[in-house]
Amino acid sequence: MKRPLNQILQDDMDEIVNRWAHFMKGMKSTNYELRPLAELKRSCRECFEGISHALAHNSFGTLRDRVEKKARVRSAMGFRVSEVQRALFGFKEVALPFIRQEYQNDLHLCVTALGAVDACLNQGIYFFTEAFQNQLSQKADTYLKEIEQFNQKLEHLSVTDGLTGLYNQRYFREMFKNELARSQRYTRPLSLVLFDIDEFKQFNDTYGHLQGDEALVRIARSIREGVRSVDIAARYGGEEFVLILPETNRGGAFEVAEKIRTAVSHERCAVGDNGETASFTVSAGVASTEDGPRTQDDLIRLADQCLYRAKKSGKNRVSLNLPKRRRKSS
Repeated sequence: MKRPLNQILQDDMDEIVNRWAHFMKGMKSTNYELRPLAELKRSCRECFEGISHALAHNSFGTLRDRVEKKARVRSAMGFRVSEVQRALFGFKEVALPFIRQEYQNDLHLCVTALGAVDACLNQGIYFFTEAFQNQLSQKADTYLKEIEQFNQKLEHLSVTDGLTGLYNQRYFREMFKNELARSQRYTRPLSLVLFDIDEFKQFNDTYGHLQGDEALVRIARSIREGVRSVDIAARYGGEEFVLILPETNRGGAFEVAEKIRTAVSHERCAVGDNGETASFTVSAGVASTEDGPRTQDDLIRLADQCLYRAKKSGKNRVSLNLPKRRRKSS
């Protein structure tokens, strides 16, 4: 039975606090780098109690007290807003492995847990920002600029997959809707490519989920390097990736997919201490507005069908929907 999120954090509190303090200590060119580690551990433990209480009771009173206290102390010590914000979000980085390990076989629970942590940290940031603003009223211009930059970073994080750095599915859906509407309005081609890692469950079972994550990161890098700046690359699901290719017909999309497939097949992932490496491959399905679909679901369904055909044909290949030949009139 899966442990509740708060129980996971409580059970591993000492290790999380220790890693969080070391995370802060490792923040180069910041005031945290200059503070004693023991002091940082005390500070992390106090904030941890506020976060844990908020997650357990859906009440932010304790978190507000802890954060406002830190805001007063840090502002008096000359800390910058961005430093404390970064330090608070360091909690997610150190807690992520524990959450992922607990929910590694349940993507929905994992995403829900991370969403709860994000919401809690966002609330903590709000409390901190409010208190810090009162402390830095004489530095309003600098403060507002840093807050704006931080909000932009939050916006980026909200549309980005945390592991691979590609866009997430929510952003993909939004952009796909816009690009498809533009394609139809101006009668321009639009293609969709759906990738799936071949035998990924077997890879994870053989080498472990850490190596599986490394494979996902490497594949994402190959995808990122294989597309144009106007293309949209996203992580579609656990081991699935998707590309939106504006102004690209099925032939051009096939070339892009084949280029990425080849690049992935040349990747190697370290799986042992003796220099052993493992390879992995992807299969892809290509769909285009040339094939007739008029909705997002139609294109996704067609790409998925082509992907299935690539899998059935032996994997590590790209499949597309070829146009039917017209019969010659007699």
